[in-house]
Amino acid sequence: MSADNQIVVLHYPAERARNWALLRAAARPRDLRLVTWAPHLLGLWCADGRRSACYAGEPASPGIVIHRTVAPFRGIAVPALACLAAQGSVVLNDPAAAFRSRDKLLTTMDLVAAGVPVVPTAAFDEPAGADLAALGPGELIVKPGEPRANLALGAAGAPLPLDHAAAGVATTALAACGLDFGGVDLIEDAHGTVRVLEVDAWAGFAGITTVTGSDVAGAILDHATARHAQGAGR
Repeated sequence: MSADNQIVVLHYPAERARNWALLRAAARPRDLRLVTWAPHLLGLWCADGRRSACYAGEPASPGIVIHRTVAPFRGIAVPALACLAAQGSVVLNDPAAAFRSRDKLLTTMDLVAAGVPVVPTAAFDEPAGADLAALGPGELIVKPGEPRANLALGAAGAPLPLDHAAAGVATTALAACGLDFGGVDLIEDAHGTVRVLEVDAWAGFAGITTVTGSDVAGAILDHATARHAQGAGR
């Protein structure tokens, strides 16, 4: 198997193991070999006129990199992945954009600038100084810091047709955030307008795969190999 058939996945396999299993299953019929890189073993070497990304202390330049579950390693992941991209590696989800999407307020600002409908949002440090009335009538929902998705918490899901308004909003939201793929949480208001709640560059997709029957993992791999082929053809 040549290097062109190899994709590096920057992650810990035990984190969101179902997603990793789906990626591996999708790779087999595509004759792709997935290689795990542990995020904490990333490195970077810089000297006069030279820079190179390293893995486990050795210079590395993989053809394709997909990064997941790397949030605690922003300090090394962003520059190392940027270096790999500059060296010619296809890095799905620009690392700076991926980490920016973790900041909900910055994401909301990006979405508003792109004309994407968002849930009315108020940001503040001191609650006493917040004008919540400016958000308009309706229920006020406070979301706790729950890392699990609604499906993982027992919610029911049902697929929507691709011509549903939510599909266009989700696609536009990802483009506004500079992402190749990701999860987009949406809500439909009382007037039928679909609005974005948040965007996640490292969202799990096992639940969506179960509900829709779609090969989400395969679509991610196909997008990665298509981008790599485009680069090789230049």
